[in-house]
Formats: sequence, C-alpha cells, structure tokens
Amino acid sequence: MPKLVTGTVESWDSDRGCGVIMMDGNIPVWSHYSTIRGVTGFANLTPGEQVAMTLISRDPLAKNTEAPGFAWITADVYPIDRTKDDSYD
Repeated sequence: MPKLVTGTVESWDSDRGCGVIMMDGNIPVWSHYSTIRGVTGFANLTPGEQVAMTLISRDPLAKNTEAPGFAWITADVYPIDRTKDDSYD
C-alpha cells in the first residue's frame, strides 16, 4: 500500500480543477480534482489547506504529460479536518 505523505495546498485553479500542493520538505506536487477523495459534490482544494496524499513519481522532463516539469503528481488526496459543508467552497 502506498505511503501517505502530508502537505499544504499552495495554489488551486477552480476553473481548471488543478493546482500545486507543497509536500512537507517544500517539494511541489501537481494535483488534479479527480484525485481528491472523501468529499461530496464538486471536489476543490483551498490554498493553505492541509492534506494527506499518495504520490506517483514522474520524469520531470517528460513531454506530453498532464504536468510537465513536476517530478511528482498526486494519486489520491485526502483533505485533513474538513467538514462536509466546506467541500462545496
């Protein structure tokens, strides 16, 4: 089973449904709304929000990927301490 790591949402583009999470250790991780787990309705993250996540390693120089330039992308993201009511923000 993949290991969960923690991080903080650095930026999130609600229109595009993607953003950057800074993994502990100041490592940027690209994330897509489809990987957000444990929420109902529109899956969205908020800058400053704490998350736990599993990761997929990517070649940072790869072309034609969803997130060129990122060594890591999220496989699953679990917002920490979120109530169901905030999942619609």
